[in-house]
Amino acid sequence: DRGTSNFAQAVILDVSGNIITAGTPVSISAENSPDTEVVALTSTSALMIYRGVTTTKIRGCVLSVSGSSITVNTLYDVVATGSPGTCHLALLSSTKAICAFFANTGTAHKAVIIDVSGTTLSMGTAVTVLSSAGSDANDIVALSSTKAMITYGGASGYMAAMILDVSGSTITTNTALTNISASTVISYPPSPVALSSTKVLCFYVDSTTSVKAVVLSVSGSVITAGALKSFNTLAANETSAIALS
Repeated sequence: DRGTSNFAQAVILDVSGNIITAGTPVSISAENSPDTEVVALTSTSALMIYRGVTTTKIRGCVLSVSGSSITVNTLYDVVATGSPGTCHLALLSSTKAICAFFANTGTAHKAVIIDVSGTTLSMGTAVTVLSSAGSDANDIVALSSTKAMITYGGASGYMAAMILDVSGSTITTNTALTNISASTVISYPPSPVALSSTKVLCFYVDSTTSVKAVVLSVSGSVITAGALKSFNTLAANETSAIALS
């Protein structure tokens, strides 16, 4: 989360029944970090990334966990150029993750592989999903160890989605499904939730501040969208969801 002075922080939460006990927060960054993401690698380690305003980089590290204590390991530049904006993370395996981000230089949605070996991070070459995007909103979800779906604001700001195929540290883009949001601009990052390796439930907030949901079905690299469902007409901001079954 964002702690003192908006620095990125992490904390262990121990759960016993319906009681939550928090450990001592540790600082990850020493700069304003408006975007943070974390995924579990094992029961005792996690991968965290954040966007630094001062350094204009996306940085990441492995967090080692012992009891309620967190050790912050070496920080690496995940994205060092292009003045990156929003960033999101999805776990492909216990040693590999994929990061989706928006590059303000070129207004492009991009993705990059992060390989993890112990506490060492190695990055692949970032690929461009879309240049000259109409919105900086994006998010990403893993479908398997070699496939992910990125959802994002397309050329006109309407929601789009694309399958990304992964081989080693290489990402291959495919043809995007565009205009999913039916000609309404998405205002915040969409929230994709994998229900299976071939089905994603995606929530988003559009320009009417209404929350909508859509099922995205996957066959190979082809995405098809179901009917849009609107279920909140209040002034909504960002959405988040998890799958229970």
